[in-house]
Amino acid sequence: MENHKTLFKCSDNNFPVLLTKLLRGEVCIETLIIMDRYIEFVQKWNINIHETYLWPSIKTKLLKYKPFVKYDTVKFKQILLDTINEHKA
Repeated sequence: MENHKTLFKCSDNNFPVLLTKLLRGEVCIETLIIMDRYIEFVQKWNINIHETYLWPSIKTKLLKYKPFVKYDTVKFKQILLDTINEHKA
């Protein structure tokens, strides 16, 4: 299991683990959008991901879909904090 920092890290011209999980269907786009509201990783990824085929369309989809994703902010924030604390390494 990856720790919370490696999920978001771009390294060696590879996609971050979390983005790979999205592409594999292991994580849904809504989850990434909600997480980005708290952790703000999409703009960091945009700076560090130099791939020009998949990433630009994924980023556009994330940004355009973001205003339409509704959720219980208190509940999700607690789930996110619990998950991060559970996987600290």
